[in-house]
Amino acid sequence: MANSQRRRRLQPSKPVVRAALLYAGATALVCWVILLGIAVYTEPASIDFSGTWLAVATIAAAIAVITVLSLLVTHPGWISGVAGGVVAVIAAAGAFLIYITMPEPSVTAFITHRHALAALAFGFGVVGGGLLVLAEMVTEGRVPTRRETPKWAPRVGVGMVVLVLVAAGFGVPAMHRWADSANTEASFAQGALPVSEQELLLEEPSEAMDGKVVAATPGGLLTVDKGGKGSAVAVTMRDAASGGERWHHRRWNREALQPPVLTADGTRIGLVGKRRDDTTLQHLTILDSYSGRVQVDIPFDGSPGQLELMTDEVLVYFAGAEQNSVSGRDLSGNRLWDYEVPIGCVATTTTAVGEVVGVALACRADDGSEEEARVVGLNAKSGRDVWEWVAPEEGRIYPGGMVAALEKLVVDVRRDESPNDSLFAARMYRHDLNAIRVEDGETDWREKDLDLGNTYAPACVGTLQVAGVPVEGDDLSRARVILGECHQIPGTAGATMDIAAYSIEDGDRVLRTQAKMGYSPTRDEDTTGWFMGLPDGRVLMTVDGSLDINEPDCRLFIAGPTKKNADAKRLPVPESIKDSGWCRQAALSLSPAGVTVGYTLDDQSRFFSLG
Repeated sequence: MANSQRRRRLQPSKPVVRAALLYAGATALVCWVILLGIAVYTEPASIDFSGTWLAVATIAAAIAVITVLSLLVTHPGWISGVAGGVVAVIAAAGAFLIYITMPEPSVTAFITHRHALAALAFGFGVVGGGLLVLAEMVTEGRVPTRRETPKWAPRVGVGMVVLVLVAAGFGVPAMHRWADSANTEASFAQGALPVSEQELLLEEPSEAMDGKVVAATPGGLLTVDKGGKGSAVAVTMRDAASGGERWHHRRWNREALQPPVLTADGTRIGLVGKRRDDTTLQHLTILDSYSGRVQVDIPFDGSPGQLELMTDEVLVYFAGAEQNSVSGRDLSGNRLWDYEVPIGCVATTTTAVGEVVGVALACRADDGSEEEARVVGLNAKSGRDVWEWVAPEEGRIYPGGMVAALEKLVVDVRRDESPNDSLFAARMYRHDLNAIRVEDGETDWREKDLDLGNTYAPACVGTLQVAGVPVEGDDLSRARVILGECHQIPGTAGATMDIAAYSIEDGDRVLRTQAKMGYSPTRDEDTTGWFMGLPDGRVLMTVDGSLDINEPDCRLFIAGPTKKNADAKRLPVPESIKDSGWCRQAALSLSPAGVTVGYTLDDQSRFFSLG
């Protein structure tokens, strides 16, 4: 017996180790309860039963931890060690339940952040109970006396307390990141965009896709996975020539709030979504269009507004019930500036040239009798208003009515001069094109009272596009702004898609052409993609030339680059879709493979490309 006591006294490290394990274990058990409380009370209620049983688990864990801590004080030794072991088993059972109830992230399921935090909490419960068992095993259940315990042993214990608390503090944001990562399905493209040897894909369109074509980028053809309201943030980049996937990015725990927003050069893609299990939190994920890799993922506590513009330096949001506030943020989400829209005005659209952000405003004149269009130029970094331009004619600048090129903003001030004497009278829209110099906000040129025709289809009202914008050293005269609009043919059935192109340098009209169409769009259709300008100044148009809605006759035309009354030349389309109504939900875009025609037919999206 004397020898045994002597051996124990010769091992002073054991009381220190026991103290360190007891302090760490007790702290981990307390963190278990605290983390469960965070999971239950800081994360919004989810759609499953997890909130209820986790609240019950929190109360049960608190009772268990209080019991164990009491035993540590009143019955130290094997009794408290066994109690810690029982708690560890219970926590392990809870962790197992958390694991088996975590769904596989997909279109219909996702892992909640509450689940992730609860898993962390039960992990601390397992570790805490296990450490109490190990503490008693170190000394074989014997409680060291004060003489056997070094005076500095409590300091080691305090250090372990701090270490466990730090681990818990870092664990919470780490589990939030893990939850986002677990709910993300992504692939990446390697190297440059491959160049297809096929110049013209007319035999067959691409295979059916799970989404629709959004835009062409330098990295390929961007498509949004099909979904509708409540769909997840999910996009795929495809090779415009072959139709093959280059990369995809899907966030199953985020609901898409708006279509993707691209920078002017298409190298960055902004995806806006809100967390499904906490709708007060929004995120902006910016992807590289070439590789699909995340450049930045910005969280917002609340809604910053509608993302309207993204450049390499600033994000521009419209906010307010009537879009009466404009804010600029950097690419980390930090607010740079705010611009309050004048009383009586609403912001309608925005674009940027260099260091100036142009914001179009629709205002009521002082006497309230007519609508007045304005454009304010804001410094992109400070938000200071550099200049203000007021339209000389009544009207409004609508979305799609302002474009930027050659250090100018070209705006279409549109007004409705339709007669009010008949319910079925055609709509008479008139246009006033103005080029505004970015440096001083003065009018560079103006083409007023443009009348392309009357229409019964408000969805086909004119929108602007820019074409032929030169790179350094190219001929500036090829740069033009294109106004496209469809109109009713006077005195007969049918309609036309009318195109007018104007030189951005001086405003001279360089092209006027049209294509006959029979099918007129409804209010719900997006017709902005039914025409497109090419880099060489030519214009593409897609129309349905049939007067019978049940017998479509979809056509593809090209005209230009210059002629005051140019005839449109018809182009071939794939034979397999020749007699279908593909053009009614079509969008033309310029991709690395050439021209891409994306369309939706019978609830299936496809595309074909022309080199």
